[in-house]
Amino acid sequence: MKRGFVYLQPHSDHQGVVYCKAEAGGKSQISVKYQLLYAEVPSGPPSTTILASSNRVNSGDDLSVLCTVLGEPDVEVEFRWIYPGQKDERPVTIQDTWRLIHRGLGHTTRISQSVLTVEDLETIDAGYYICTAQNPQGQTTVAAAVAFS
Repeated sequence: MKRGFVYLQPHSDHQGVVYCKAEAGGKSQISVKYQLLYAEVPSGPPSTTILASSNRVNSGDDLSVLCTVLGEPDVEVEFRWIYPGQKDERPVTIQDTWRLIHRGLGHTTRISQSVLTVEDLETIDAGYYICTAQNPQGQTTVAAAVAFS
């Protein structure tokens, strides 16, 4: 036996009290009543932030640059990086992760993050670290400047 229902294309007209009513043999039965809320969720390119572990560095330091996107739970995000030393094939580590955070009242947010790490900094590592985050609705590019002290 199936239970429940799904609104495939919800609209604000659907909000209000919702219940199921069944009739058989001249008798009717009503399910528990539910209050259906409708909220517009903006869709568009990801809202992206970037943060470097330090904007002023010294030779030999390690650097991490964090690119973060907050979005809808089922919307995947892809990250791309452009960084100083990339043309010289400077070795870096890039780690992408995501997790869901429950914010109450049935609202869940997906936090997608990409961390670019450079160890033992050299002068070629100074400059702009550029992160592009892309989802099906578009892309957003952010940058962090890193300079030697």
